[in-house]
Amino acid sequence: MENAKTQMEYDNSGYQELFSSYIESEEMLTMADGIKLKTYLFKPIDKTGSMTNTSLPAILVRSCYPSQLSEYRIHGKNLAKRGYAFVVQFCRGTGDSEGEWFPNVNEREDGLRTINWLNEQDWVDVIGYWGNSYLALTGWAIADRVPDKVKGMCLTHYGTDRYYSAYEKGMFRQDVLTSWAMDNSGFKVTADYTESLKYMPQLEVDEKLWGGRLDWYRDWISSTHREDNYWQQGFWKELYEIPSKVKVPLYIRSGWYDHHHGSSMRTWDNLRPETKEKSWLDIGGWNHSFQPCLEDCSTENSGSNEVAAILEWFDLVLQKKEIPKGRIRTYAIGADRWISRKSWPEKDSKLSIWYMGQERREESAESKTEKSKTPENKDLESKTIESKAIESITIEWKTTESATENSISQDNNTAVGTLGVLEKAPQADLAMYTYIYNPENPVISYGAEALLKNMEHNGSLKQPECGYRPDVISFVSEPLLENMLISGKIRAFLYVSSDCPDTAFTAKVMEIRESGEAYNIRSSITSLCHDIGHAYEPGTVEEVSIDMWDIVYELHKGSRLRLDISSSDFPQYHLHSNCAGNWASIDKYQIAVQKIYSGGFFASRIEIPANN
Repeated sequence: MENAKTQMEYDNSGYQELFSSYIESEEMLTMADGIKLKTYLFKPIDKTGSMTNTSLPAILVRSCYPSQLSEYRIHGKNLAKRGYAFVVQFCRGTGDSEGEWFPNVNEREDGLRTINWLNEQDWVDVIGYWGNSYLALTGWAIADRVPDKVKGMCLTHYGTDRYYSAYEKGMFRQDVLTSWAMDNSGFKVTADYTESLKYMPQLEVDEKLWGGRLDWYRDWISSTHREDNYWQQGFWKELYEIPSKVKVPLYIRSGWYDHHHGSSMRTWDNLRPETKEKSWLDIGGWNHSFQPCLEDCSTENSGSNEVAAILEWFDLVLQKKEIPKGRIRTYAIGADRWISRKSWPEKDSKLSIWYMGQERREESAESKTEKSKTPENKDLESKTIESKAIESITIEWKTTESATENSISQDNNTAVGTLGVLEKAPQADLAMYTYIYNPENPVISYGAEALLKNMEHNGSLKQPECGYRPDVISFVSEPLLENMLISGKIRAFLYVSSDCPDTAFTAKVMEIRESGEAYNIRSSITSLCHDIGHAYEPGTVEEVSIDMWDIVYELHKGSRLRLDISSSDFPQYHLHSNCAGNWASIDKYQIAVQKIYSGGFFASRIEIPANN
């Protein structure tokens, strides 16, 4: 099915075949240490079966996925017939290449050896590099030292800030990297996926469940800070610095719901200005597999055809031998249109700030008297809050065994649904919202950004109604009076406390359409101690920020904004145990009582970049 889809993309690309047939051959290229790597070559031939006498533009791909060889053969056939030489090499230890498979670290030396060999061939005129995901990594690994014949590189769905690909404020992107480790361990892993994610301590899951030791996976899960040696030396440090040295034109393609998107954008930010001036950036409404994942949204103009994109790029830089003019395009979700930009992110986006607060209701005289006793000012140095000072406006979930219980206790009255509001001005009254976070019963990732094994749950998808769980608090705005085009990075700022020495907080921003159905826009997470940068004293109030990836999303007049706050987003991120210390070494969970504060001097809010 995938091969048929790829062939159809070539057939519908608008780029015609120039040759009637092609020839496939194989090489075993010798690396610097004597290891030989299996390399496939596809070249055009004419009607007589003869090779063309002219030198050819060549496109190089380096892959660690031998299971995709049939797909590469489809590309080889079609590219050769369109006048290219297509070269596919398998990384050491994969396919029929010699050596030991060890992810990432050999790709720079092996890649440079290969592309320099290609540069020396008399049948090669100019060279382009193409890769998606790990195949883009193999391109980034050499992008700053490519030889003169390389005229352009198309690198899709990958970023060189590997720490940011692995962590969001101390929270490990577990579905992506644990599933990838299980699938690419170098030996067959038959262990249950969910059991593997929940195994404690995670540092021992490889030997205890998978059947072999993976030191590189242990390095990932134990190096939780950017300052750790693992990220600050060797290959990952070198890879992080490469974009600032690249001089060749680049075509960077990303998807709003691709799990590498955040790192891809940091990579774009790190490019030299001179390189950006001759490079392209496209960000589409698709996931890692180029599938539009926007439920109940028109995607007619999504432009997710990768074949058409690479043919356009390589026709320009290899066939026509032109230097590209800089181009930036972002796909607007909800509007089904592409927007051309001068820069990304745009510097002139205005912030639309929405403050969290309690629902307004008629109050008893007793309640008003009690609220009048709340101090207007407070010494925030200790950030310790006395519960009696805001007892009358406490909003608290009932503790139940059911994950779907939707009733709450609020001023001795039962209410269902929305617990709070989003307003353009902060409320004067203080409010506290309490819920129980039990790691054994997490909020399941649905409508996410960074899932790989569960990729079908990435995207803007229909969300449950407000009040669907007792450990998810919702804040909802009044209907919008005009369309809002979100264009950039949303941030949530929360004043929080917990009765545990460390914990996590999540935020998810949604659109509630006039139909009443909610669809997610962006979400993210933070761990408390990582966010504040020091040990946490249980019971004290701290401000944390939850930073979301950039997005272009149009909300329509009459829609409402919704913000959900909780403490888990599993398996997109690892389950926080509510214990302090390195998450991969912790061997137990504990239940946390979480509190969110709003109003008065607690300006809990979301900040949304909007261009309208």
